[in-house]
Amino acid sequence: ELALALRQAGFIVHSVESRALSLARVVRQLAAGFDPARSYLVLSMDASGLEFLVIRRSQLYFQYFTPWRDVYGGEKEISSEAFANVIIRNFHQVLNFYNSHWSEPLGGVFLSTISMKDEISRIVRENFSLTILELQLQGMEQFAPDWYVAVGSGLRGFSPRHEDRDISLLGISARDEYRREQAINFLNFWRVLVPVSLMVLLVAFVGSDMFLRNRLKFLGAESSLNLGEARVQEIKELQARVADFNNAVGLIQQALSSSRPKTPLFGRMEKLLLEHDINLIRINFQDSDLPVILTGEAASENEIRSFYEAMRADKQFHSVNLPLADIKYGIQEVSFTMTFGVSPSIVE
Repeated sequence: ELALALRQAGFIVHSVESRALSLARVVRQLAAGFDPARSYLVLSMDASGLEFLVIRRSQLYFQYFTPWRDVYGGEKEISSEAFANVIIRNFHQVLNFYNSHWSEPLGGVFLSTISMKDEISRIVRENFSLTILELQLQGMEQFAPDWYVAVGSGLRGFSPRHEDRDISLLGISARDEYRREQAINFLNFWRVLVPVSLMVLLVAFVGSDMFLRNRLKFLGAESSLNLGEARVQEIKELQARVADFNNAVGLIQQALSSSRPKTPLFGRMEKLLLEHDINLIRINFQDSDLPVILTGEAASENEIRSFYEAMRADKQFHSVNLPLADIKYGIQEVSFTMTFGVSPSIVE
């Protein structure tokens, strides 16, 4: 009920813990003379009763609480002897529990009380061989012992949620509670944002549609008004030019179709030139009755002779002639000129 009331008031419940956990945190983080590697007893006395804690290696291991109603019984006040007996009896019970579980010696007893501090210290020294340590908070000397539990809870509130691994009576950890609240806030945000975004997009689409429709009507009316006699005459002249261009293209295609193709010759020549690494410089082909004159260059004379032999071996060529006088040596290449005849079948 308390967690629900705090959540409805706008607060996130960080954690719910006992008095013992808060007091142990104060001792662990702020107590003067506290050694994290040792074990200690903590005796806290306030208006609710007597509370004993066992802190071992900085962690709370045991808590024993005696309310004042169990001490007073039916009496209106407690005598000094009865008070001393309660202190001694509780110490024996706590020490028996500690000695039955652990063997390392206690580092001392931290005493947290506003009244009867000297009386409690005297009772402990006379009956037990324990060191009495007054619980003083470093840097927070202004706080009285009845504020130590609140200070411990405040220390937990200051720690980051992702580092808080202390037990919580809330049922879930502080990190899980924080994630849950963040998820709820995120969903609440999108629950408002999505309808608003859709409404804005709908208004934008309707506005854009109306603007484009009006613009289309305006441009259509403007074009129909501006289309006069001069515009119509210009369109007719452009159509006539298009027709003349199409006629010219047709004449060119007709001329090309009536010419005798020579691509088979060039295809065969290109294949032989590539196979023998010959660079074509010039080729002169006038008619099938006249020899073809080919001028080229290669990297060496061997490539030229290889090309010459391949031309002679090809049945589509005849009268292949490579004059030695036409072989000329340059700085990096050898140029040559050769003549040959072409079979009529390769030209047709």
